[in-house]
Amino acid sequence: MLDFAAEVFGEALDEDAVIGESRVTAEEWVAAEPAPPVGVRGVGAPGGAAGRPGTENLWQTRSQCPTIQAMVSQMIVEVDPYGSWPEWMYVVIHRPTGVRYEHQYGGTACLHARPEGYLVPVQAPLSKSDLDDIFLNQLRGAGTGSRYREHPTISPILERLTRAVEQIGIYMSPNGLAPIGDGEPQALRIDPDRVSEIDEAWVPVLTPDGPGVLIWPNSD
Repeated sequence: MLDFAAEVFGEALDEDAVIGESRVTAEEWVAAEPAPPVGVRGVGAPGGAAGRPGTENLWQTRSQCPTIQAMVSQMIVEVDPYGSWPEWMYVVIHRPTGVRYEHQYGGTACLHARPEGYLVPVQAPLSKSDLDDIFLNQLRGAGTGSRYREHPTISPILERLTRAVEQIGIYMSPNGLAPIGDGEPQALRIDPDRVSEIDEAWVPVLTPDGPGVLIWPNSD
């Protein structure tokens, strides 16, 4: 590496020019709390940095940063490890739970996503058959590429896709008042604001508890 650098820069470089790295886990990094810079007080300290008003939040420790804490505390769950269960449908309802579900979708594009929230199983064999026919036969298992562009084939099939999704019922009681399963299931609806995301094994939906995504086994 030093020889290559010398060739590029036209001068010899010694070993002091090499900067190494030591990798640590997120938990180890948070635990190795650095001291605040000289003259800077901690979060909420009276007078802030060097006693200047309005600088109370200039320094925030790693353990106090909510973004860092969210990264450290998140759990990744593999929805379908090794394709071990061929017939299933879930809805991941988006909530800041700290749990993300690893999922492959998009047909042969083999895209990956990690939606955060909580997972609710759903059953609708007829709807599943319709979804398979749409994505495997009409779209030939190639997905839509909708993460990168609007796909021209989505509009013609959107009406059929809407009917299939609305036949899927979900038993849940967001307010905690009615017993689960008491009465009829509530239908899912395609989220009109996220139609461009629709792909095989990935359909954004609206649920009784807010937005989520309908997922099932990807064909590839």
